Amino acid sequence: MSVMIEQTRPASVELPREGPATPPQPAPRPPAGSLLEDQFPPALKAPRTLAVLTAVIGLVYFCLSRLALRSSDVWGHLAYGRWILAHGSLPETEPLLPLCRGVPWVDTAWLAKVAGVWVFEQFGVAGLQFIHAATLTAAFAVLAWEWHRRTRSTAWVLAGLAVFGLVAYEQLLIQRPQDFGVAAFACVLVCGLGSVHGRLVWIGLPLLFALWANVHGSFVMGLAVLAACAVGGAIDVFRRTGQVKLALRSRLLWRPLLRGELCAAAALLNPSGVRVYLDVLSIATHPNVPLLFDWSPLTIRTLQGQVFAVTVLALGGVLRLSPRPVRTAECLLLIGMGAAALWSQRMVVWFGPVAGWVLAVHGWSAWRCQRRLPLVPPAPEPRGLWTVTAVGLAWIYFAYSPFGLQRIHGRPTGEAAVADFRRNVVERTPLDAVQYLQEHVEELPGGQMYNSHEFGDYLLWAAPQKFGLFVHSHVHMIPEEVWNDFLAIHDGAGDWSDKLDRYGVNTVLVDTTNYMGLIRALRDHAEWREVFSDPRGLAVLFVRKTPI
Repeated sequence: MSVMIEQTRPASVELPREGPATPPQPAPRPPAGSLLEDQFPPALKAPRTLAVLTAVIGLVYFCLSRLALRSSDVWGHLAYGRWILAHGSLPETEPLLPLCRGVPWVDTAWLAKVAGVWVFEQFGVAGLQFIHAATLTAAFAVLAWEWHRRTRSTAWVLAGLAVFGLVAYEQLLIQRPQDFGVAAFACVLVCGLGSVHGRLVWIGLPLLFALWANVHGSFVMGLAVLAACAVGGAIDVFRRTGQVKLALRSRLLWRPLLRGELCAAAALLNPSGVRVYLDVLSIATHPNVPLLFDWSPLTIRTLQGQVFAVTVLALGGVLRLSPRPVRTAECLLLIGMGAAALWSQRMVVWFGPVAGWVLAVHGWSAWRCQRRLPLVPPAPEPRGLWTVTAVGLAWIYFAYSPFGLQRIHGRPTGEAAVADFRRNVVERTPLDAVQYLQEHVEELPGGQMYNSHEFGDYLLWAAPQKFGLFVHSHVHMIPEEVWNDFLAIHDGAGDWSDKLDRYGVNTVLVDTTNYMGLIRALRDHAEWREVFSDPRGLAVLFVRKTPI
């Protein structure tokens, strides 16, 4: 009995010896980014996509803001804006070209011209570059916002923006009032094809069209978008139900139709009233317009035509593979804007946003279907770090643009201003020829001048008013007979000398690229002498020995 008790007694356990107390370890410090994020309100946090899109779209702004001003378009608009400010009213007839006096004129871009003069006087060339870059960047940003809201895919948003930029690159590189129209067109697309239907749309769209109709005549393209959405919505309802009554009563028809009516009425809030519609149509059908390069039909022989053809083929494949139903409005806009681009390559700028829209939305759907991924991906996690990154990138792009540098360091003066101006206009701007005209204005005979079409706008802005120009880029204002005579003199063939005599031309200023036939004829003619040759080989000036 005693033995058993001894066996069940627990064995002694040796306790560990107590050593010195271990100091508490500090908690790991969170990364700097998380500290910043914790201090951000949820409303200010942004996903990583915002930083990526800011980097790409900001680069678009930076590149556009450094483009040199073209020698056409912008200077002519500034010249008319200066006339409007000087007279305090809009001209009823063409006011600046002697050979076009009495031609009725409806100025659909008067507000852009007046605003452009003010910007140029305040900020110089950098201000005009900023307006061009900012308005087009706004168009890219509006489309990117809507496409990402639909797809949540940064890659497909960038693909859509790339299509837009590549298809319309030639038109996007030229500074003109149409830039505002591109941004407004993007907003109308978002309201028409997108799902933005709040109360502000019913107020904002008419206000946008009221402004658009005073800035550029392209507001009719926005009305075309709303019309396509109305017709397409009715057709979609009929395809699903097979009933005409339901299609005619559907809000998919009446909502864009009512918006279009409000916007069309708002466009009448301009100095010319209903005549603005007639003027837009008359410009597009004017016989002089198709002779210009940027109004000529789009062909496969040009790089832009080849990009257009590849884009159309790519869109066909994307629509074939997309599981998302193709809306009739999308087809109407693709076909309509594509046909307009083939008719005139200047219209490609309206096809680009539509093509980018279809590629981004349907390309994303087709890709996720092929990968068997859910069509509604999870929303990315917002973080304050990405907000700071986006704001920082935007500031860097702005600060290093010409306009930003001017705002930070001040506008250059004296010789620095002259050098800055020469650096920020294209090489084909006749700066030296205009300087010669200004310095020898008393010696040279005045009256009618025969000038290059490409030089006309800058001469209208900077040349002495003593010389009356023959043509400029607003060829729809030039009488057809005058324009035909201009083209006949162009090559220096036939009765070119008699035509110059008939128009009383005393000076001829042409470029050496497109007018060599006329230059050779003038050099061989006894009545004309060459008084100036551009040191860059750009322009040649002839004067009549015995002025008329």
